[in-house]
Amino acid sequence: MTETETTQAVFRLFCDFKREHDGAPPTVREINTAFGWSSSASAQNHLKKLERAGLLYRKDRRWCVRGGSWQMAPAFTEVDI
Repeated sequence: MTETETTQAVFRLFCDFKREHDGAPPTVREINTAFGWSSSASAQNHLKKLERAGLLYRKDRRWCVRGGSWQMAPAFTEVDI
């Protein structure tokens, strides 16, 4: 899986998690567990990429989907990650 594909997978996981947990975002630890990563920096790096791409933002120490579009993840072809 390429770096971009992994970042896309993190975003899909993020949106799926929010749908399954009444809008609550996954923690960095939960993202790490889902991908089998041992370092929290791995998840943080992908979350920051999604923030730079305009898909996520931080509010009160939580990651949020810009525009509240977590119900239907946008097509990645429209956004340069």
